[in-house]
Amino acid sequence: MAKAGCLYSGGEEFLSGLSRWWFIRGKRSKLATEIIKGVMLPQFVISPLAVLLVWLALARGVYTPERITATHTLARQRRLESD
Repeated sequence: MAKAGCLYSGGEEFLSGLSRWWFIRGKRSKLATEIIKGVMLPQFVISPLAVLLVWLALARGVYTPERITATHTLARQRRLESD
């Protein structure tokens, strides 16, 4: 007589009914966990780092038009004085 949960044949395990559903659910759960570890967690590290780098770039690298004009004018004056 076969048990309701599992049948064994030739070393392979054949699952049926509810036990098969639980087995597949477990595999899906493991797959979801691997996806979260492999994709989601690095995003939580990379995203704040990217935001920090963008913030630093904007804080140090973006000049107002007045500052650009002043820098350009000062450089032009220095060139004219050196000639």
